[in-house]
Amino acid sequence: MRKRILAVIAALTAAVTLLTSCMQRNEPDISKDPLPSLTTTESETLRAEVTAVPIEETSTSETTEETTEKETTTSETTTEKTESSSETTTVPTEGTKAPETTPSTIVMTVTPPETEAPPTETTTAPPETTASSETAAPPTETTTEQTTTLPEIITKVPETTAASQNQSKAQVNPITGKTIITRPYSYYKLTAEEQAVYDEIYDHAMNLDIEFTFSEPKDIDTIYKIYELLVNEEIELFYLDNKFYYSGTPATKMKLGYTDTKLNIKKKKQDLNTATQEILAKVTSGMSDYDMVKLFHDEIIRTCVYDTEATNNIYGALVEKRTMCQGYAGAFLRLCNLTGIPALSITGSTNEPHMWNMVKIDGEWYHIDLTWDDPDKEDYPEFCRYDYFGLDTATIKKLRTIDNYSYSLPEATSDRYNYFVKSKLLADSYEGAKLMVTNELYNCVKEKGYGIQIKCATPELFREVSSKMLTASNADGFAILEEVNAAAGGGVIETESIYYTADEGTLVIKIYLKYLS
Repeated sequence: MRKRILAVIAALTAAVTLLTSCMQRNEPDISKDPLPSLTTTESETLRAEVTAVPIEETSTSETTEETTEKETTTSETTTEKTESSSETTTVPTEGTKAPETTPSTIVMTVTPPETEAPPTETTTAPPETTASSETAAPPTETTTEQTTTLPEIITKVPETTAASQNQSKAQVNPITGKTIITRPYSYYKLTAEEQAVYDEIYDHAMNLDIEFTFSEPKDIDTIYKIYELLVNEEIELFYLDNKFYYSGTPATKMKLGYTDTKLNIKKKKQDLNTATQEILAKVTSGMSDYDMVKLFHDEIIRTCVYDTEATNNIYGALVEKRTMCQGYAGAFLRLCNLTGIPALSITGSTNEPHMWNMVKIDGEWYHIDLTWDDPDKEDYPEFCRYDYFGLDTATIKKLRTIDNYSYSLPEATSDRYNYFVKSKLLADSYEGAKLMVTNELYNCVKEKGYGIQIKCATPELFREVSSKMLTASNADGFAILEEVNAAAGGGVIETESIYYTADEGTLVIKIYLKYLS
């Protein structure tokens, strides 16, 4: 069915706007319809507030293991931890994911250019969530050397306390040859004394101990600081409650709370390791850091669905396959940790709180956001966007704000492993963009892919490409489709319509294909 010329423009942030367009050359009018906004229906805790309770103030029933488990068991399908009565903490909601819009159609009839509809106006665009097909992107380089099974994933890692990580105790991934990372980035910003407290609490939490005695008395403020890091940044302790109990000043004993029973947590850990192993089994000995990062990015995005009512942690992302930003970021971080690739999670905000990652590739740091690279699964189930793959800090700060941290974050200054730079899909001229689009569409048709994506080097080029290639009055895009269709033997793809999205925030343009059979 042919559709009208349509430009859907949604104001998602103060700085940028998403444009998803559809044209018809046989209907001269252009209508503009507002894009429906997506709102979060559940609150999401990005940085949980920790509550410390002296054991002396609790009732006798609260100090038993049975009662503690019963009180701290909460539903895994909610994204907000709730404390009892007056101790409930109100937390901000997560930043709404960039709306996923089905690309509209540009439809033409064989008529002279002067009868075409006037060009649609491209405005500054924010992150869309439509993605290009992997088949349109250059294949990941791998070698034939491959081990199909990896050793059992370690759930209780070797002790790496105090001043430095003990290399003699460190475990090495046998495929990558890299040391498995067992602590978050923030851990290495702690003092030796704080690391020792972290390790002691971590070990007991990994063992699901309810109450334990410290090796020596600990300062309450230090315990609070460390527990806050464990709740917010230690992805392996996805079941740790944000309330803890202590005895003495300084503290000699500590009691932990969990969000489920021991039996259920152990089962979840097993399921989590199985799901993680399925992805890690695809890692080969010949893969570069970039290859592995792209593999993790693509696998998580293809198998996981963004869901505001889902479990928002690594279990939700890897096992239940439904999650929000914390789950995407945590799952990516876990895979990087187990292959020895340095990475961390970043919190900040778009129009609301949000979380994404930084990853170190060949010695250089990059921002990567799997949540906003996730496509519309209903219309494009195999798509992976790469708008947010390998951005530098200057670029990411134009698209969102980064929270203030008590320690310094890495600075991302390189674009060498930006997806479009690495894949040679960064256009620096209009003629270059035309050639790039033609070649990519031709390869996409051969592979029966959904579509292609390129990035423009400047906002000026982005607007030129959008105007000349994606508007009815200057529809070079139609000519390219006809050329590609003819090269494929004719009658393969629809050449009277073009589905596209254009995002001036990331300078990425995507064109989608519609097959005739």
